[in-house]
Amino acid sequence: MNLKLIKKDMQKVSNWSGGKTNEIYIYPEDGNYNEREFLFRLSSATVEVEKSEFTYLEGVDRYILSLDNELAITHNEDDEIKLKPFEVHNFSGEDSTKSFGKARDFNLMLKNGAKGNVSIVNLNRFKEITINKKSKGVSFECFYLPKEELMFSVNEKEGILKSGELLIIETTERDEKIKIKFKSNGVVNLIDSKIIL
Repeated sequence: MNLKLIKKDMQKVSNWSGGKTNEIYIYPEDGNYNEREFLFRLSSATVEVEKSEFTYLEGVDRYILSLDNELAITHNEDDEIKLKPFEVHNFSGEDSTKSFGKARDFNLMLKNGAKGNVSIVNLNRFKEITINKKSKGVSFECFYLPKEELMFSVNEKEGILKSGELLIIETTERDEKIKIKFKSNGVVNLIDSKIIL
């Protein structure tokens, strides 16, 4: 098991057509989003205009959710999909995608055969999660905290996860069992991204 904490000052900030984007983590770590050289990428972007058009990303599977306001999305001029905050939506990067409404979002991009999904952990003071790795190869469990602060322990290794930070648990051994405990002062939404390479 490899444990990594990605703090805010380790994240790369850049502009996109609708606002700013924070590249929280890219894998491999020497990957390059602009060159489309990555297996997976986690990011959080601000949508600062009422209508924005998403970048065309060939061969990329995408997950998106809003962290604050309702976000409306259309794919290929189809019917509008309204996403409430923390409602996860999966789509193809090859779709012609537009969004409507100002929001801050969270994104997972998967490429070159990487598989994964995004879910929300609703934490109310305490939560324990067990990872039972059954697959071969490398897998990642990535926990992103949009706001607030919490304490964590992973197989008795302890630390603090702050707003805008990412906790990565990388496993390579099949049948590896990992216990994760989270403690907070109140209700917290934690974003859990699972990736299998």
